[in-house]
Amino acid sequence: MKDLKLEVFKTPLEKRRGLLNRKKIGVHELFLFPGVNTIHTHGMKFPIKVIFVDSKADIISIVLMKPGQEYKEPGAAAAIECHPFFNSANLHELKEKIIKTL
Repeated sequence: MKDLKLEVFKTPLEKRRGLLNRKKIGVHELFLFPGVNTIHTHGMKFPIKVIFVDSKADIISIVLMKPGQEYKEPGAAAAIECHPFFNSANLHELKEKIIKTL
């Protein structure tokens, strides 16, 4: 597996902006939103996959989202946004790093 890149959005401003200013994302890029259980794609120009995880970085749910949608996953400790073609089975490679940020 090609090296995965994890970017963490920590501040309220970073979380609010999210991926809004991006024109595209790579299939190996992941964007972690600690403490977030609701994601929206209002104003985005491309679809994304959202992986909701618990405090042990175990997957709770996976949602494919088109621009203009909103989804809430009660009980999620974080949301991870990624390319729709990202293979979620590869998330285990970053599990320890994700747990440290939660």
